[in-house]
Amino acid sequence: MTQDMDPRKQDITIRHLLTMKSGYPSDESIDTLEIEGSNFMKAIFELDLVSDPGERFAYSSIGAHLLSGILTKATGMNVQPFSEIYLCNT
Repeated sequence: MTQDMDPRKQDITIRHLLTMKSGYPSDESIDTLEIEGSNFMKAIFELDLVSDPGERFAYSSIGAHLLSGILTKATGMNVQPFSEIYLCNT
């Protein structure tokens, strides 16, 4: 954790990301173009939380992107092939 990062971000769980209760702002309250680019994950970490994790629902694709990054880091695979192998019944 960087010195200036909101310590509440350490409390965000996968459940929070899946239920859209991460504390990140809703899609309609941010300009997603501002966070697109070569280091999307860094931009997500730099976004301010608008509530405590688990406190309230906010429709936010940020959580899905963050979860994708977590899965990629944990499995060493891109999310699409990972999901086709382990999550889809093909």
